[in-house]
Formats: sequence, structure tokens, C-alpha cells
Amino acid sequence: MNDEKPVITEEQYKIAEKNGISKKNVNNRVFGLVEPWSVERAITEPVKSRKGKYAEHLKTAHSNGISTEAFHSRRRMGWSLKDAATRPIQKNSGEK
Repeated sequence: MNDEKPVITEEQYKIAEKNGISKKNVNNRVFGLVEPWSVERAITEPVKSRKGKYAEHLKTAHSNGISTEAFHSRRRMGWSLKDAATRPIQKNSGEK
């Protein structure tokens, strides 16, 4: 088993940048994952966009007065997409 950490050259970072992949993303792919990627894969495989994943639900949330931050917070707490986008924001009990 080879325990040596790979070395990413400046030229490889430039290739990644041309492919729309940030230095931070390359480093995470190569050094930060349980099953690390090869440098070649890390600098060439496109980053998957998450913008479209919740786009329609975020539109609904915004139309219901729910911020993007509140929507994502609700999702992290296990709320369904529908509830996160449609359940009204509760006022704090101290507000009148």
C-alpha cells in the first residue's frame, strides 16, 4: 500500500481552473474525502451544480416569505421539501 500523499502542481491547478474547478475543490477531492480521487480525476471531472436541485422549491419558499437560509435550515432539520417551502415562519413568542 502506498501511503504517500499526492502532490498537486501549479500546472494541474491551472488545468482545474480552466475546467471551472477551484483549488479548494481540487484539494477537497484529493485530500478531504474518505475515498480520495486521483489528481487527474479531481482536475478534470466537472463540478456538479446544485443550483437546480431546489430551484422550484426555493421559488415557492420565496413567494411564501421564506428565505433561502430558512429553507435550507428546515431541510437540515429533516423537513420535507414541501413543508420547508410552504409552512409559514412562526413569530417569536416575545414579539407582539
